[in-house]
Amino acid sequence: MKPTRRSFDIFDTLITRRHVLPQWVQHELERRTGLVGLADARRQADCQLYLAGQPYGLDEIWCATAQLLGLDDHTRQHCLQWELQLEQEEIIPIRANLQQVQDGDLLVSDMYLSVPNIEALLTQAGLRRKVGIVVSNDGKHRGHIWPALLAECNITSHLGDNPHSDVASPQSAGIPSQHYTGASLTQTEQWLSDQGHDSLARWLREARLANPYSDQLGTPALAHLWMLATQFNLPLLYSASLALEAHCRQHGITDLLFISRDAWLWQKLHQALFPQRRCHYFLSSRACLLKPSASYIQYAQAMLHPHALLVDLAGTGTSWQQFLAEQQLTAHLFLLQQVDNYQYLQHAPPASDRLTLHALSRASEIGPPYSNALEQLNFAPHARVQDVVQTPDGQWQAQLVDALEYPEVYAQTAAQGFAAGLAALPYYPELADPMANKAGDLIPTLLRAINADLGLAGLYQSQRQHDACYIASLQA
Repeated sequence: MKPTRRSFDIFDTLITRRHVLPQWVQHELERRTGLVGLADARRQADCQLYLAGQPYGLDEIWCATAQLLGLDDHTRQHCLQWELQLEQEEIIPIRANLQQVQDGDLLVSDMYLSVPNIEALLTQAGLRRKVGIVVSNDGKHRGHIWPALLAECNITSHLGDNPHSDVASPQSAGIPSQHYTGASLTQTEQWLSDQGHDSLARWLREARLANPYSDQLGTPALAHLWMLATQFNLPLLYSASLALEAHCRQHGITDLLFISRDAWLWQKLHQALFPQRRCHYFLSSRACLLKPSASYIQYAQAMLHPHALLVDLAGTGTSWQQFLAEQQLTAHLFLLQQVDNYQYLQHAPPASDRLTLHALSRASEIGPPYSNALEQLNFAPHARVQDVVQTPDGQWQAQLVDALEYPEVYAQTAAQGFAAGLAALPYYPELADPMANKAGDLIPTLLRAINADLGLAGLYQSQRQHDACYIASLQA
């Protein structure tokens, strides 16, 4: 009795390249070697061998390339090994698909790389299953691989990215197939690339593809949160960080005080982008500001100084104005979004010269009504700060309320998606130049996209009511 198997495509289904298109490897190889015309010759050699209709691999490609360019054997072998190294550097996993692979499954690819080469790439990407790997030059495209495989086993399904080779071809052999499109740029990523932010688009793609959740795995809500974190929150806070760093350099700011809890993720990103900047997680809450303890006042006095800048996602500045006025302190506050159309503003005190406010956007310009979706996407997985006390060794320590007022798993998932972006950031060093990357014009569009998402409101439905009760208790 024949065994039953599932089959998967490999490239752009289980693993993909950081620069999206395979041609980048050839152009980068030309740049590193300094051999003018190498990329075109390498592609021409591949095309000629394919049209010849005989089996071939990377060795044959480089022999043909060497003939076209007149390369000696040493240079040819050096280029071949360098191409394999570049493939290793380029590979990133498509996590949700890799997790579907089980022992005994078949991985089927039309590819010039050898099985050992592909095994090395899959191992690097994290695949630990015992699978069969079937490689040919055109077996899927021309369809002759499927009858050969079906003679050995029953294939219940195939997953792949190519509409012909991975969908029409296996279906013609009676194999149910599913078309995977996730390796391509999403609408958001393509928009960013079209706006001239190619590195930013590819960075978000890499973070998105690290998503371990999916509808197929029964975790649609978590998959959606990961998508929001990587498609909207990462580029939004990235754009804001570029503006924030430029502001710091212009005004001589030495210390950034990212206010808890909303700026928890923003601090991590800014510190990763600009490690020379002193970034602190500033413990605070409305309760701390409106009804401060003696120890909290001491904490604020210790942290606030003329070259420090408070940083928050969104706010009116109302609580800070009251706190600073009562304590006779001054401070500067940098907001991603100034909330100027929220209902409790009718109780706001008049503007004070004790708080200098700089905002990258205004809520009224994004469009009413005001939504707290931005805060929801940045929820920290720790409870609200109730007070700050000093330990015997002089350290400041937060005292938190007893319980988190929203589901921790949602905050953790959004944070994990964000962390995937931080983990990939070293591969995009060009993003850390605030002068070379003008991304501030992206902020209004990204904010509107976050506010328009209906999934967040459903996940955090009870939190909004809890927050309203919290504000009312402080005003009592």
